[in-house]
Amino acid sequence: DILLVTDGEIPDPPVPNEVFDALEYLKLRKGVEIHGLLVGKLESLPLSRICNKVHNFLHKYDLETILSDGQLIPENNQISLMAITSEKRESLGIGWNRQLSRSNPSMPHRTTRLFGRARYYDDDENENDWTESRMTSKKKRKGHRRHGGTEQASTDDAVDDAFLQSVETALLSVRAKVDDVVAAKAWSPTLLEKEREAEGTCWKYKSEITAAIDRVQEGLVERSEEARLVVLAMLSHEHILLLGVPGTGKSILGRRLSQLCNGMFFQRLLTKFTTPEELFGPLSLTSLEKDEYRRVTKGYLPQASVAFLDEIFKASSSILNSLLGILNERKFDNAGGQDECPIRCMVGASNELPDSDELDALFDRFLIRKEVNPVSDEGLFELLSMPQPGSSSCDTDMENMIPLVASHGGPNGKGDCDIIFSDGLDEVVKALSVKADRIKISQDVLHVIRDLRAFVKNELNVETSDRRLVKASRLLKITAASDGRGRVELVDCMLLQHCLWRNPEQQASLR
Repeated sequence: DILLVTDGEIPDPPVPNEVFDALEYLKLRKGVEIHGLLVGKLESLPLSRICNKVHNFLHKYDLETILSDGQLIPENNQISLMAITSEKRESLGIGWNRQLSRSNPSMPHRTTRLFGRARYYDDDENENDWTESRMTSKKKRKGHRRHGGTEQASTDDAVDDAFLQSVETALLSVRAKVDDVVAAKAWSPTLLEKEREAEGTCWKYKSEITAAIDRVQEGLVERSEEARLVVLAMLSHEHILLLGVPGTGKSILGRRLSQLCNGMFFQRLLTKFTTPEELFGPLSLTSLEKDEYRRVTKGYLPQASVAFLDEIFKASSSILNSLLGILNERKFDNAGGQDECPIRCMVGASNELPDSDELDALFDRFLIRKEVNPVSDEGLFELLSMPQPGSSSCDTDMENMIPLVASHGGPNGKGDCDIIFSDGLDEVVKALSVKADRIKISQDVLHVIRDLRAFVKNELNVETSDRRLVKASRLLKITAASDGRGRVELVDCMLLQHCLWRNPEQQASLR
């Protein structure tokens, strides 16, 4: 309702304390709100335009009724309020700074400038001065009303008390309704257990998924979240980007993920000199004799189940298009046709963000993004106390398929290292996908997703594509399905902090 505009470099507060007291009093009496405070120079053209738009907006309302209260603009204050039209200015008795209009001949007579100027302020930088002074001023005003004994003061106090009481009553009513809605939507242990035992539920795979997470993070310190995310990416058929300095266990996560898939693992360190032959295989000499440009892809990226590409944003333009096709469509252009790629998940790693537009497309293909930091001081003690840090009894030489460490069973000392999913990984992924198609997203979650998109656009200056939001919503459904639930809950939205950021520093704001 009211927008204060001041000029120059001014401390807090930008206007005398009496004006703040008067505005607070007016808020209680008439429900007026202060939406903001603009600070700028008198000669600032952008500020002038803002003032014009503010006044044009407020001009639709009855300013005379608001200002004639007499409490908004005390006679003894040192604030000049302009941009009231000439007719209302005369009726309200507000002074007009004619020098301002003369200095700007282009300004129309019916000015549309709302400008409040503080002519006095205290240079003392003590932040407590304003609070103490304001409280003192309020006490003086209350004391004046209390001891003056005027009929008007008593009436004002009664109005204030009645207004505050009505506000408190309304708040209690709203809170009670909110509590009822939350209680109605909350999962009860009985309801959750019933849903997990229903036909078609994926709760029976919970123990196997947990065992897979334990397998991935065995021998690693402070990598529980990363292990959960790479397993989720595998189950969702999505790709994950691990951003962090070298030597933080990123390649180990990818290698162990391939063991869960029981498929081929492909790993490469990319440089700007990496050639297509190093990723997609050499040209077939036999095919060249038949005038066919075909690559031998066996043992290379197009035939891999899980891939780990280190320094992925150093990929050259010669391999970028083929890489995007494998990531998105899971197809590889070869000899004029398209070969199907069995890749379940690609784990990309980098210690820097993309620095060109052509790499932004590659960056967008990774739905899940996680910053991997070195272990903390507390975790360092645990890491250095381990006999073989980063090693697992189930680690194998991916080429010769022999154990790298003497095996004593699985991560928990029991079970076969080669078997995690008793029904097979394909069956688990299919069951989760079918269940995810039947899972509903509540209106509360939809509102959160919508608000998050607006937040990252307006506050973080990050554009979120429709494709990313669709894939992120399916990721939430897969998460709910793996927990045996039939709908996405608000707690699942915590995953979005790993899907919507452009810089790692933005994750905290998203969270």
